[in-house]
Amino acid sequence: MIQTSPTPSLPIELVIMILQQSYFKNQKSRAPDYITLAAAALVHRSWTSAAQALLFRHITYLKSKSFMKAHADPVSMQHLFQHVRILDIGLGIPTESETTPDCDIDHLPALLRRCTGLYELVLSIRSSLSFEGVTFSRMKELADSRIIRLRALNITCSPHSPIVYQLLSLFPTVSFLSVWSELSGMVPRNIKARFSLSELKMARAMPEDTLAWLLEKSRDTLTVLDLRDPPSRPALTILESYAPNIRSLRLMIQTSRMANFVRSCESLIDLTVLNLPMTVEFSKPPPFLRSLTFVNHAGSRSLMKRVIAMVLNLPNLKHLTCDEASSPMDRNFPELKVVCEERGVMLHVTNIFYEMTVEEPILVHRFPRRRSLSNFSEMNSGTV
Repeated sequence: MIQTSPTPSLPIELVIMILQQSYFKNQKSRAPDYITLAAAALVHRSWTSAAQALLFRHITYLKSKSFMKAHADPVSMQHLFQHVRILDIGLGIPTESETTPDCDIDHLPALLRRCTGLYELVLSIRSSLSFEGVTFSRMKELADSRIIRLRALNITCSPHSPIVYQLLSLFPTVSFLSVWSELSGMVPRNIKARFSLSELKMARAMPEDTLAWLLEKSRDTLTVLDLRDPPSRPALTILESYAPNIRSLRLMIQTSRMANFVRSCESLIDLTVLNLPMTVEFSKPPPFLRSLTFVNHAGSRSLMKRVIAMVLNLPNLKHLTCDEASSPMDRNFPELKVVCEERGVMLHVTNIFYEMTVEEPILVHRFPRRRSLSNFSEMNSGTV
């Protein structure tokens, strides 16, 4: 007779490490590989809990409809909601071609209440929604109870929606804010800024009073600033007072004043320049810069010459990233490679637009920022 032995079980710490290595769907996304993780949950019962925890860690927009079905089954699924760290859902009234929205705004408080470990909330809002009446009272009760300690808010909404201001006033623990739409509405007078931002990403230029309100209590905390649209002169005046503490900056340089703003960021160690124009002299970046990135400079024949000059004038530079759409085709690119090799600078040629999407809202200790499994524990420790 053949004797059989029980299936050996790995220590749970090793199981978690193995599954984390298979967590991401690809190298250019933060989205989980749901198929692999779901299969891992069926491998062995000792793997099930670890795989399910990772399956629920990041609920993406495409998977949130299935998640909402789980929300309707509070008994059997309750223990899994504690693992949600990133919740990406839609709110609002759908168009005729769309199906039911992922979550009705009135149901949001109950959903968030169950996600006790939530770190980042990603909202896509299709209309000028706001928290009203009973819904606002429930959201306030949730925030006051500190059941969740939201650290990051990533939002796309109608320009006139006050929901950004409402969420920030309700959850003063938010340190990382990304706004991908215009905010043209006035800041409500009864909403006070009680939060301090470490990171601010803005895809569109904001009115000066809105920008001043967002940064009111962030003078000593703001270290990462991302400006996809060039700020107005008054907005740039506001930002200039925050320049000394900024360590990472991403922006378009269209005027000499903006070039001066970059040089005033005396603590800057990471810089991404979008669409560097030939009409602005930018030969004197901050001297302590360690990471430099140029994006989307096709047609700029002398760009590599300017980049080479900057590399030669930056004694602390360790990483240089160029846009694969234009840089390798420049006739001076081989010279840049030689200069980087001689000075010990790591040269990366990549599609930076994808890399922008994998940055995670955590306190950054080194630049350039990269997606890392170490961020998992960072986002766990930031929750209640």
